[in-house]
Amino acid sequence: MLSFTHKNKVYHNLIGFTLDQIGGRWKMLILWQLKEGVLRYGELKTNLIGITHKMLTQQLRELEENGFISRTVYAIVPPKVEYNLTDKAYKVMPVIEAIENLGIELIQNEGIVVDKAPTETPEITPLLPKEKTLQPPKASVFPHETISQMIVPIGKLFEIDVDGCIVNPTQKAYIVAPWADVLDDTIAAYRQHYGEHLKAVYVRGSVAKGQAIPNMSDVDTLAVLDTDKFDREWRETFYDEIQQKYPFTTGVEIFTISLNTLFDQPNMRFLLKTQCLCVWGEDYTSLLPAYRPGRDAFAHLPILHKDINLVKQEIPDFMQDPAGMKELCGWIMRRIVRTGLELIGEDARVFTRDLYPCYEHFARYYPARAAEMYRALELAVFPTSDAKVISDLLNDLGIWLCSEIARKYPDVVVRS
Repeated sequence: MLSFTHKNKVYHNLIGFTLDQIGGRWKMLILWQLKEGVLRYGELKTNLIGITHKMLTQQLRELEENGFISRTVYAIVPPKVEYNLTDKAYKVMPVIEAIENLGIELIQNEGIVVDKAPTETPEITPLLPKEKTLQPPKASVFPHETISQMIVPIGKLFEIDVDGCIVNPTQKAYIVAPWADVLDDTIAAYRQHYGEHLKAVYVRGSVAKGQAIPNMSDVDTLAVLDTDKFDREWRETFYDEIQQKYPFTTGVEIFTISLNTLFDQPNMRFLLKTQCLCVWGEDYTSLLPAYRPGRDAFAHLPILHKDINLVKQEIPDFMQDPAGMKELCGWIMRRIVRTGLELIGEDARVFTRDLYPCYEHFARYYPARAAEMYRALELAVFPTSDAKVISDLLNDLGIWLCSEIARKYPDVVVRS
């Protein structure tokens, strides 16, 4: 059997290598969309029904890294980003076309008629008359003064035991209906797709702490497997099913990790020990040490500079996609606020993931930067689609945070 290593991954055959490059639910569909010419991010998002912003960004990044697409940023106002196929990608087109033709043949065997190339786009009757179509609110719907009045000082610090270690706040007694029903369905899905390879399922966040709020909270889960090879493609369909069945939840987070990887990653061990509750299978937290605030708790701090640079690169992609821009804004601002707590956690001997206490305790140690961190808190709770607002805060508070991290903890910053 052929075995070789590529970019630190071991492959046992060429089929596995090829599928890693272009396989999955979305990569070939993205390449197929681009075969007629260049497209913007928003056009791809519209054409690929069901893909999330996070998934599209990840798939585009991987295709670019593997040399199948090129990304061109035009220095205009507003910025414009276009994606195009490379010469390498055109070699893949016959393979994708063969898959499409096979799909047509297989589905026709089921008695379904398929038109491969319809000449006309079917007309869709709008639900509302054109003049009454509802328009999305403008990005400035929440003025700064209004947001300031709406920020609620909720959340609390984790308890610290007599040895100075973080106490896990989760309990099985806190998981009640209707959240327990969502969790039961999620565990059943894990068991269905991973069978005997599934060793444990954990839940974290507001559901595990008994603080879940309808229409605001999600069900955040983590599954531990005894293999490094597992299917992730079922997740998108499962997300849709959960959203339809349980509309009160904002979604389900499905995260899978191998047992070997779990014990190789300090951040994952810390997460499991301090914030996760085992709800099925073997509880591995008994094998993990206790953790203290400070260096043990670093999650965002070592890579904040990388996250900020990534967001700056992706902002042009979302210029024509307000919803995507807001999602990007909320993601990076939450990381900034939590990094503020990580920066002072060792000195203050405190730890939390709740945003307001993160801001509050950071402000006590860095009062000169309190106003900017409060603005980051606002944007984490009420994200904006205004690229300038996001960029300005990243270039001010973000750069200062990175410099202060490098000064205070130069040994923990991830350079590569």
